[in-house]
Amino acid sequence: MIDLFHAQPETPEPAPLPVTGQIADALLAGKPRLRLILDSLHIGIVIIDAETHEILTANPRALALLGAPADAVLGRVCHQFICPAEHGKCPITDLGLAVEQSERVLIDADNTRLPIIKSVARISLDGRPCLVESFIDITEQKKTEQTLRESQEQIQYLIEHTADCVFQIDPAGRFLQGNSAVEQLTGYPRAALLQMQLTDLVAPAYHAMLVDRVQMRLDGGCDSRPYELELVHRDGHHVWVELSTTGLTGADGQLVSLLGIGRDITERMRAAEERLEIERRLLHSQKLESLGVLAGGIAHDFNNLLTAIIGNLDIALLHLAPGAPARLDIAQAMQASHRAADLTRQMLAYSGKGRFLLEEIDVQALVRENIDIFRAAIARTVTLTLATADAVPAIVADPGQVQQVVMNLLTNASEAIGNKPGVITLATGVQTCEAADLAQSRLAEKPAAGRFVFLEVADTGNGMDADTQARLFDPFFTTKFTGRGLGMSVVQGIVQGHHGAILVRSAPRDGTTIRVLFPIGAAVVLPVGAPAPPAAAAPVVPAGAKTILVVDDDASVRQPCVGICTNLGFDVLEAANGEEAVALCHARHDTLGCVLLDLTMPCMDGVETFHILRRAWPSLPIILYSGYSEMEMHERFTTEQPNAFLQKPFRIDELRAVLAQVLPG
Repeated sequence: MIDLFHAQPETPEPAPLPVTGQIADALLAGKPRLRLILDSLHIGIVIIDAETHEILTANPRALALLGAPADAVLGRVCHQFICPAEHGKCPITDLGLAVEQSERVLIDADNTRLPIIKSVARISLDGRPCLVESFIDITEQKKTEQTLRESQEQIQYLIEHTADCVFQIDPAGRFLQGNSAVEQLTGYPRAALLQMQLTDLVAPAYHAMLVDRVQMRLDGGCDSRPYELELVHRDGHHVWVELSTTGLTGADGQLVSLLGIGRDITERMRAAEERLEIERRLLHSQKLESLGVLAGGIAHDFNNLLTAIIGNLDIALLHLAPGAPARLDIAQAMQASHRAADLTRQMLAYSGKGRFLLEEIDVQALVRENIDIFRAAIARTVTLTLATADAVPAIVADPGQVQQVVMNLLTNASEAIGNKPGVITLATGVQTCEAADLAQSRLAEKPAAGRFVFLEVADTGNGMDADTQARLFDPFFTTKFTGRGLGMSVVQGIVQGHHGAILVRSAPRDGTTIRVLFPIGAAVVLPVGAPAPPAAAAPVVPAGAKTILVVDDDASVRQPCVGICTNLGFDVLEAANGEEAVALCHARHDTLGCVLLDLTMPCMDGVETFHILRRAWPSLPIILYSGYSEMEMHERFTTEQPNAFLQKPFRIDELRAVLAQVLPG
């Protein structure tokens, strides 16, 4: 037997006493050191008869815990102070050398339940088998544990029900646990996640970054800034996540796991992408608008120069004999000038200010009538096929401009295929478009939703990547060779001028399809080329009036016009601006046959000058001319219209025809 207190008998063992307390006193008699130890301990100690389980003695701490005096404790069976539900745990019949330690619940004299940690050991006091039970009050410990448990449950509840993903992985990246948000974000149940690694969920493009971040943590790094990556959902779609991790260390300071917090930022990233796309489109639109303004301004000024060049060439031809050698040189110069004029018309078309002669046209008929011309525009190794609908409504458009759109699209498709065999499909049809469809248009201005007639050109070429598509309509851009021209830019300007849309579908090695949409609707209020309504009843210009007033601030343009009119047999007056023109009309209005008026002038421009002249002399014919198109002229004159319009540069025959039209017989 173990003598726990190292007590040795000092006197012969006394005879058993009939009273329990006396027995205990007798057992402890002569052992003052043992009594002193028992009384001074802050642990409750009772000595129990190993056979009867009666309490032989108890120290003051035990009596305090039991809440009863010694005479109410000594001699009673120990079970009486233990919660009945735990009686089966109390007897110790064969401890040997072992010491049992367990939690129990005491019931004191007031029936108050008291949690304790109980230890029991077998000893011998003077040859009498006894049990020594010690117990410690763990009420405060239990309260602390309960508080901690409740706190842990609250934390667990918050973690489980938070919208953010909270998970724990080991240093190898394997999942240890995660909340329900992880399941919702990834689509995998928790049981499946515990069989996976974090890299199994991350898009391949972000594997290296994730591994670097985890390794930094393993190496003791403390950068806790969140970072963004893409996860692959169980169904295959990608989810953007903002992720941050922190290391959890053990008692030895070594990293045992990583705690991660992830937040779904898919909507935020989508909104950011949409914002960037809007900004990109706005910048692209501003770029195109700036280029359009530049192209329109250059075309206008260039047309002024060409007017001077062509006008002087016409005058020179008038003064040369039919067989003069110089006529050939002038003819070549005139031919070059006309090619330059064609270029300015393309620039005006790109700027959206081209000359459109609007009428109702049948797109399918236009395609069929010009199919031979279209085939001639593509390489011989390329096959052109038609895919036209059964019935397509008429649209209000300029037939020549629509034909140019088709030609430029076919030329672009042919160049995309190159010298190898390929197929170009030219299709027509009708399409009903919603706002979402038209939002994909490559033009800055989106038409209203409705029904459209489409022209579509699809090729089997190499296709375009996103960067190439972004520059498709830039002037002089090509993937073949430098400085091709304005082909696709002109398409953009023409379609924009017709209030249409352009849809592009292309991918590398998958060909390109470009669909041009023309709205089906009412005609323009005052189509270009329509005669102006007759003026109200007013005096008719005398038939003998042969004087023409030429008004232009640019002398290099004004002088050829004066020369042409003089050669046509008219008397000519000149004005360098609007104020001079009004003054001359006041002085010579009775002899004026008509006014040839430039649209763009400083101080008093052609619009203001026109309205002053028209109010003062309603019957005076006014011919407006400009480097811009007739369409822009009609946009500036909303109420009263000039009698005729000439677009620079013009030939002597064109001016003669217009004068014959507006002057009385």
